[in-house]
Amino acid sequence: MKAALAVSLLAALTACTDSATGEGGGCGGPPTGWHSPSDGIGDLRPFDTVRVRGDGVMAWNGEPVPAAMLEDNLRRTATEAPTPMVLFSFEAGAQCPAVRSARRILRASAVCRAGLCGEGTGWRHYAGGKIVF
Repeated sequence: MKAALAVSLLAALTACTDSATGEGGGCGGPPTGWHSPSDGIGDLRPFDTVRVRGDGVMAWNGEPVPAAMLEDNLRRTATEAPTPMVLFSFEAGAQCPAVRSARRILRASAVCRAGLCGEGTGWRHYAGGKIVF
């Protein structure tokens, strides 16, 4: 009986690890070197946003985009002066494969390789300022 209960509990926990429950929940945390909301954006730094919705669709600045368009947008962003930060988040319920796919695309971008990516919600330009993402 105890063995059956243990197997059932393990199966339930394993099932929970394939959907996001918030920042990093179930899908691993942000890549090493990425900023967090507590770092802030910077007073004058522009930013773009990437969000994985609960249905798995990626959005660039609120607009749904396929992976290829996200890659193109990141290439263009890298040529802007000043280069914007790219802020990534995902909705609760987003499936981990979609979250990991978006992170892979971001990690490969010149913007993130330059240290201008962050993950999480509650971003502000400066401490105590209005939350912008």
